[in-house]
Amino acid sequence: MNKQLQLVMAMALLLLSVNTNAQYLQSDYYGFEDADINGDGSNLAFGWWITADANNHMIQSNEFASEGTYSLKIGSDDYSLNADKEWRADCGATAKIGSEPSVTIPGDYVLSFKVYIPSGDNTIVDKIKTIYSDPKDNYDDGVTNVWAQTQWDLSSVTVRDAWVTLRATINIPTVGTKAEKPKQIQLRVLGDYRPNSGAGYIYIDDIKLEDPIDTDNPDFIMDYSYFGFEYGPDSWWINEKHRTHAMLSTDEVATGAYALEVIADPDFAEDTKLPVSSTSGKGGYFKVISGSYYAASLKVFVESNKTYFSEFLTNVKAASGSGYQTIKWEVPSDIARDEWVELTQLVYYNPDDVVAGEPVLTEMAMTFNIPNVVGTNVGSMYIDDISFVKTEAHPVTFTLVRNDNGNPVSGASVSINNQNYITDNQGMCTTDALEVGEYSYTATKNGFYDATSTITVSDASTDFTVPLTADDATMVDGNEDFDYKIYPNPASALINVASPVGSTITIYSISGNKIKVLTNSSSLTTINVSDMAKGLYIVEIVSNETKVIEKVQIK
Repeated sequence: MNKQLQLVMAMALLLLSVNTNAQYLQSDYYGFEDADINGDGSNLAFGWWITADANNHMIQSNEFASEGTYSLKIGSDDYSLNADKEWRADCGATAKIGSEPSVTIPGDYVLSFKVYIPSGDNTIVDKIKTIYSDPKDNYDDGVTNVWAQTQWDLSSVTVRDAWVTLRATINIPTVGTKAEKPKQIQLRVLGDYRPNSGAGYIYIDDIKLEDPIDTDNPDFIMDYSYFGFEYGPDSWWINEKHRTHAMLSTDEVATGAYALEVIADPDFAEDTKLPVSSTSGKGGYFKVISGSYYAASLKVFVESNKTYFSEFLTNVKAASGSGYQTIKWEVPSDIARDEWVELTQLVYYNPDDVVAGEPVLTEMAMTFNIPNVVGTNVGSMYIDDISFVKTEAHPVTFTLVRNDNGNPVSGASVSINNQNYITDNQGMCTTDALEVGEYSYTATKNGFYDATSTITVSDASTDFTVPLTADDATMVDGNEDFDYKIYPNPASALINVASPVGSTITIYSISGNKIKVLTNSSSLTTINVSDMAKGLYIVEIVSNETKVIEKVQIK
């Protein structure tokens, strides 16, 4: 038999004006701390009424607490929980406790509370039911008791020895003509247990009732708890047939209790995809403005020596289907394994069917294409903490000129923000959009000294002129038609040197120390530089009466 504990919280609510992001419960009281009856510390009481037969199974405990000192301990150290019994605890049973919720307008609200399950405990909480109602037996006014309920599935909460936050959006209906009636919360544990499973307890703390996220607020961007996957396994839609390969998991998390786990299986058919979508009904939406830039980021965790997705897509779209835009994420082949790595990119949100400047309330879908996997073993990749932050971003135009005569320098490389750009015949190159801030750049060209400095990208497009100074140490002596080439530059593992057969190739450190010397036996020589430290080096090529010298960057 399954051992089930059902918590039933009955909560009815006053109808008043609602403030944005208001919290409607006294946090200390609903955190199971002692209630200050008189408001001056002179009369403290637990304040929760518990039925006599539940006194041994529902108690205020200081063993574990999310905040403060106490939580509510629920469970049994024997087999006395009978299937036909019902434990019950009421808060606000007397007006002097002052615990009534202050909600005064019917509509949607968010209920949350925290659950703690100790490791090794045999009690398994399968479902929690919350009921919000008026205690109509306290009134003889003929007003119908109004209530709403939500059922929570905890079967996938495998986290132990940690507080896990549970959230749900609930709808509080109109209470009739007696909106001024006080309300209370009632907890009920219904007996349905596994007689051979042993004793066990769970702990509950920090019950909260709040306004849902106000998406009409101009400052709203996204619900970060939702896009950190903290709303639990049913908050993101996953096709039933794919749930063994895409799921909200507690195995590896960056923050909180959950992350999205996707299993890259190279045995899938090539047309198989794993779609994962947020659901607006449970808060899976964020707001972006067409024609704006966003700093997008998420965290990934790739298992060691396992198959993983080399790329995946995140798609944003409004519920109506408008405002659709695809964002591609590439997982680098040298990504660190068995640790969380943050991927970032600048996203320009500019869908064809939305006027620039118009805000769009969007949902998100992720697509993992099965063929795009790296490795041969089945393995998991985890995703957590998706973030979109609106930012100012603008392209930068560099103009490179000789410092002695002002002539443009074409074919030069400008390296900035991990990207390289090549100047045209006017000595100009334009970067991708850069977020407002300070950046370091390096301008390089064979025959010139490197130019390294910083620029500040402001709130508008920016032009920079960079003078380059001719480098007399980079020269061709002898034959002006000497044909050579050194590539790639920058290099990481290998460099290729194209030069006449019989040339002597010498690599020096920037301080003049000789690092490698070899004589080529063919017109193309490949040199392993993976054993050399990162930095700037000088490559010298000597053939007959001709010598060339060029700088090479090892990264």
